[in-house]
Amino acid sequence: MKQLKNPQDHQKRTTVFAKTPETILVKFYGIDPISGLELKKRREEEIEQRHYQDAKSRDLDPKAYTRESHADAHIKPDSGFPKFQNENGIRVGTLLQQLKDAGYLYTGGHYFYNGDNLKAVSVLNFSRTGEEQPIPEAAVKILKEQRIGVMHLWCNLRDNTDGNGQYRLDTINLNQPHIPSAKKPEKSRRLVITGHTYELVPYEPTAPTTATTNEATAAV
Repeated sequence: MKQLKNPQDHQKRTTVFAKTPETILVKFYGIDPISGLELKKRREEEIEQRHYQDAKSRDLDPKAYTRESHADAHIKPDSGFPKFQNENGIRVGTLLQQLKDAGYLYTGGHYFYNGDNLKAVSVLNFSRTGEEQPIPEAAVKILKEQRIGVMHLWCNLRDNTDGNGQYRLDTINLNQPHIPSAKKPEKSRRLVITGHTYELVPYEPTAPTTATTNEATAAV
């Protein structure tokens, strides 16, 4: 994670963990659209402007977590807290069960074309309210069988539509399948939901728990 010039910005963003996520979005990058999802148009400029204004209204730097290497590129503003950035080879084989155990229902999904490179991004929506729907089989297969090439996880505060208070929306961004390194051994980790936050813990395929037993059958 980038070292912030203003530590107060970091501290303000961590207040997101005082709330329980109302919605968790699981996004898939770097793959074809997931079968069973509908195309949704996305207005990038409007979204970026909304994020910029949200950051400013909370006295945050909209580009606080931008990597220096991106200084000359188009930089998207944000107002969230990046719990994880650029984590490689993460296993998410038990994520669906964890979401269910935490009270989240799959309420639908869609895909859109990223304005940066016109590549598809598939989105699954998990919420504490709404009507539960069947999860696309292709999405289930990816989550249970593949290690993730690069994972980012953001925790965000959003204003309620009635203007009264805020709610929390988290996004788990999964980028392409993991390609093992041929030069050095790698230790696997898996994503775990713990209360209001998340952890990356060692992947133990021989551990006698239901969650890790399920993951032990997943493809490398």
